[in-house]
Amino acid sequence: MIKRALTLVTSVAALVALATPAHGQQYPPGQFGVFVSDTTVVPGQTITISAGVFSPGSTVTFTFFSQPVTLGSATADADGVATIEATIPLNATPGTHTITASGVAPDGSPLEVSTTVTVLAADDGVAAAGAGGTAGGLPRTGEESLPLARIAAALLAVGGGLLFVTRRRRAATAA
Repeated sequence: MIKRALTLVTSVAALVALATPAHGQQYPPGQFGVFVSDTTVVPGQTITISAGVFSPGSTVTFTFFSQPVTLGSATADADGVATIEATIPLNATPGTHTITASGVAPDGSPLEVSTTVTVLAADDGVAAAGAGGTAGGLPRTGEESLPLARIAAALLAVGGGLLFVTRRRRAATAA
């Protein structure tokens, strides 16, 4: 009985301690999509746009929609990812807009992938960004506490298991 309980406690502690969070995976993921350096932008702001997975060596064209504006073209690298630095059009209206990457898929078929960005009014972007004038989300502050929580849970599980075993031994020697 004690061996089973100790085995169970050890197994649970190992699972908690060795689990990997979803955000710990490799970036960018090997999937179709467009990835932008900033999803909240202002007109005239320069952002980095990456798109994949296209046929290596093929030309990928990036377009900004609501009113179509070509942002530029890039050649897909050996991994099928095309990356450009592009400027949000000065006449972009506030609201949600789509950035599309068009090119050739690895199998030779046409491929079009897209993402959305939110354009702020130029005044909102400067106010949100402070003196730098670059819009974006709130700065990341603080610390990731998930690893510490896992360690604490594992230590509690081990401590509980040791307490259980100790009480069983004391009860066995007292009887």
